[in-house]
Amino acid sequence: MKKLILILMLSLLVLSVGSAWAVQDLMDAEIVAGLSVWNPSISFTPALTGITLSSSLLVGPKIFGRYQHFFGELSYLMPLSGFSTSVDVLGVTLTESIKTSWLNFIAGYMITPIVGIYGGYISNSTAITVSIGSLSASASAFSISGPGAGIIAKLPIGKLFNVYANGSYTLGSYKDDTSSVSCTVMNVDGGVGYKFLNGLAQVNAGWRYQTNSTSDTVSSAIKYSGPYGNVSYSFGSK
Repeated sequence: MKKLILILMLSLLVLSVGSAWAVQDLMDAEIVAGLSVWNPSISFTPALTGITLSSSLLVGPKIFGRYQHFFGELSYLMPLSGFSTSVDVLGVTLTESIKTSWLNFIAGYMITPIVGIYGGYISNSTAITVSIGSLSASASAFSISGPGAGIIAKLPIGKLFNVYANGSYTLGSYKDDTSSVSCTVMNVDGGVGYKFLNGLAQVNAGWRYQTNSTSDTVSSAIKYSGPYGNVSYSFGSK
């Protein structure tokens, strides 16, 4: 996965250098408000034998601001439904629900009109609930947080379409009810954007992949992968 991110970053830099036609003046300033949707599935390493988790729908607001070459973004994703699984224990159905939320802040600089670099901070929190029939109780909770850095690119295709890609790497900590260990988070997403309402509004649709890895007595990882999109409206100078 580290090699994939490295290849992605190098490819975007080569693309930006080779796309001289895309060099143009940026707008002086803008504020973009939007709503994001992610529908990932979840998997674990080592795998949980005999347990299959459903996908989860996450929705949340985001706000993006830019002044000349500088930009910043604050976003939050909250679960509308949790990852869930059911297992039979001695004839009794036990249901487990995992609900995860994502808070993300970044601030960066556009090297060219189509490629930028950024630093930021993430905070992911997860709560696990176990239910037996009509009875339910909180089983455990954990969080992942820390600083990171990444690269983002958006390449226009005509006046209405663009393709975008984003890759980031975070060095953080994993905390649960009993311990705290170091953790890394690798995130890659990309897709296609379409502008409408005279270019003031945009809808994006693509795919997002994220791996949260911890290293303690036994190395483990949580992987999220699924379709990702957002719709946004720009308030700014043209």
